Amino acid sequence: MKSKNKKISGISLITLIITIAVVIILIAAIIIGLGKNNSIDTSRVTKVLSNRDHIESNIKLYVSNVQSETKNYFTPVQIIAGNVPRRTYTINEILKNGTIDYRIAKCVEVMIEKNSVQKMVYRIDEEKYKEKMGQDIPEVPDVKNSAWYVDSEGTVYLAFNNKDNIPKYIKGDAQGDTLSENSLMDEYLIITDIDVCEEFNIADIDDPYIPPEEEPEPEPEEPVMPDTDLDWFTWTIANDKVTITGFNQEKIDKMGYYPTEVKFPQ
Repeated sequence: MKSKNKKISGISLITLIITIAVVIILIAAIIIGLGKNNSIDTSRVTKVLSNRDHIESNIKLYVSNVQSETKNYFTPVQIIAGNVPRRTYTINEILKNGTIDYRIAKCVEVMIEKNSVQKMVYRIDEEKYKEKMGQDIPEVPDVKNSAWYVDSEGTVYLAFNNKDNIPKYIKGDAQGDTLSENSLMDEYLIITDIDVCEEFNIADIDDPYIPPEEEPEPEPEEPVMPDTDLDWFTWTIANDKVTITGFNQEKIDKMGYYPTEVKFPQ
């Protein structure tokens, strides 16, 4: 009876050892798999892209609302950059205010190159974004080395000072000129010196309003006798009227007869 109990205990111990070994192997496989394809990195990249989409949607809606308010008088870039100055003297109420109050850009435009295409982009002002959108702008991955930028059409980009500052979870195994292994993330990554921020200097325009000159009224044209057979008659012109006073005797003498029928053009 004792021997039977020992045999059962021995089988349970071996099973336990095998189970532990299998668990260790599985854990090792999982760790190796995560090292090759880190799902946590993918989740973080997805969060960054979601924040970018959210900012872009807000900006484009804001621009659309401003254009509707100003009767499409201004382009998206004029609203984003706020680079249309106020005019003191003008009868155009929309132009009088310009777009300075609509600005969401923090600095003047900078030139970047993306996919061999040059673009003008503006750094987004976090305070103005909050004021216009009524909400805080989502944080960037690296507060010191990255910032949100927007181009003239409202497309939003995540900018870094240089490629080395891009976090590993975003960059991945990017090769060559690509900035991220994730092709969608790479489309919205740019490199520029975010520490350089030239402030806007747009002065109001105080040019005096000069009303358009009134065109002088045309002088009345003097009436003209018909072009045919004028020399048969004598006439006078008074008060814009032509009055036939009789036959031209010189013409009668020359022709040797009087006209028997006179017709005037209608």
